[in-house]
Amino acid sequence: MGIVLRSSRRPPDTHNPHRPAGRPPGHVGLGERRGFTLAECMVALLFISIALFAYISLHIRIIHSSARVEERQAHREEAQASLSASIPTLAATPAAQPAGVTVERGLPGLPKLCRVRTEVVWRDREGEQRIEATTLVGPEDASW
Repeated sequence: MGIVLRSSRRPPDTHNPHRPAGRPPGHVGLGERRGFTLAECMVALLFISIALFAYISLHIRIIHSSARVEERQAHREEAQASLSASIPTLAATPAAQPAGVTVERGLPGLPKLCRVRTEVVWRDREGEQRIEATTLVGPEDASW
């Protein structure tokens, strides 16, 4: 009768092609980690949080900028309307100077033209703001 030696190792798992032969089913090697560590999850959460806060900050700035543009546009239209309303007054009475409008007559090199200028001033959170509208009017242009 001969001596039979038995191995303590399990036979290779032939039904799982992803696990190398000779490793027990519960063994996980360094190259075969499953899932994420807590540190990896925390770093990923940090990056996602920073990106989210940057997006929210950008969105708030865009809304604020849009509101400022709308406010400035309203004042720009007010200045343009004041300028347009003053041109017929100049045609009717050339010596007149409508309220809120500055008229410069006899410009150097252009004696027949008048520079008509109006300015709108308002205050907001950033201080005093101004918009000026200017046009040149000739004797034939004053009627339109």
